[in-house]
Parts: sequence; structure tokens; C-alpha cells
Amino acid sequence: MLLSLRAEQPVVVVTTFPLQWVVQGLGGEDIQIEGYAPERAEKGPDLDAAALIVLNGAGHEPWAQGVELPTLFRSSEAVLEVYSEARNFDERTRALFHRRSEGITWLDPLHLRLQARAVAERLAPFVSPEALASRLQQVEADLDTLEAELRAHPRLRREGFLALHPALEALTPGYGWIVRSPDADESLETFYETFPARLALSLGPPEPARARELQEQFRMHTFPFDPGLYPVDGPADWPALMRRNFRTLTSGFLP
Repeated sequence: MLLSLRAEQPVVVVTTFPLQWVVQGLGGEDIQIEGYAPERAEKGPDLDAAALIVLNGAGHEPWAQGVELPTLFRSSEAVLEVYSEARNFDERTRALFHRRSEGITWLDPLHLRLQARAVAERLAPFVSPEALASRLQQVEADLDTLEAELRAHPRLRREGFLALHPALEALTPGYGWIVRSPDADESLETFYETFPARLALSLGPPEPARARELQEQFRMHTFPFDPGLYPVDGPADWPALMRRNFRTLTSGFLP
């Protein structure tokens, strides 16, 4: 999908909504952005002609496995070591982080901030140092503001959430919410005995049968959380998407 029509500019391909927001914020008018999500569109951009291809990586883009291009940048993998140190991951947690999240690693604002810094380095050939530094500062300021807002709601810091996907556990270090998912060999009944959550979070629309089971067996409502899996036509606004998630949750489920 074409997100800018300035053909004389270097083309930067992005594969997720938050990366689209980061790249448009850093690149500004100096680049042309194209989104690529083969699950959503039959025809994508010419990857061979792109000046830079910004993936999330970590397994999020199965089509890119085995693809090696000098312009291809797997941004999540590039920041894993620094992120793991910042979040005090032990060796096992670090090793399993990408696998458990299935490549959906950006829900922690710290992780996305680190990705933005790594992407900025890759955009350096196309954007002046002064503009890039100023734009990166603004992207980080927007993430800081978002984090402060989402941490400030006292009810969300007390309410426990069942995560129907392990990637959602990143909301705990990211925003201070109490979000947990059962261990791989743990039944939901056993999990509920020690963590009697009233709300469940799903990545996108929940499976109707699962939502019905949670409601009937545990009186647990399921909230569809939009993680921004795909780029969109037109400008992307990651903080606005997160605020919509926040408003729906607090107004519809946590009065």
C-alpha cells in the first residue's frame, strides 16, 4: 500500500502500524513510506527498489524468514540485548521473549523507544542530523507522554487481567497494569484459583467460543485489544491507537 507519492524520495518499507508511526515521525518529508502486509494485500511494494525495509522481526513477518537483503532491518532483534538488560530479564526470559510474544514486541513503550533509536540510525543517510535528532526527540516525548497517561489510572494498576496472548504481558512493565497469562502447562482453572481476574485481554477480536467460556465459567469479560499489527493507508498515530484501547477499556469495562 502506498503511503506517499513523492517518487523522488528514498522509499522506506514498514510492516507494522507502530513502525509506520515511528518512521513517518523520523523521516518526515524526506522519505516516502510504503506499508507491506502480505496478509492484507495481494500486491506489495518492490522490496528490491526500497532504500530501507524496516521489519519488526522476531518472527513477526514469516514471509521474511530466509530473506537477506542489505536494506532489510529487523528492528526488534537489534534491540533485544539492550531491552533485556533494561527489563532485567534473566537468560531464560531473554531467550524465550521473541518466541512467546510471537514477534509482537512493541507493546512495552520502552521497547518501541529503543526501536525508534535503532531505526533513526538507519535513516541517517536520508535525513539531516539536525532534523533527525529533533524528530527522534519528539517521538520519544510522545511515547513518554503516552506512558505517563496510561500509568496514571489507579484502577488499571489494581485490576488484574488475564492475557489471552503472552505478548500482552508487556503491558505490565510498560504501563504498570497487572497482566498475566497461564503457563503453557497450566489449566485455566488452576490459573484462576491464584489469579481471579475479572477481565481478559485478547489480541484483536476474541474467538466467540473462548469469550463465551470465560463469561459462563468465570464471569470474565473479554476486551479486544488492538495491537496495531498492520500498516495503514495514510498517517499512522500509535499513541492515538493506544489511547483508544485505554478509553474503551476504562469506559466500557472499568466504570
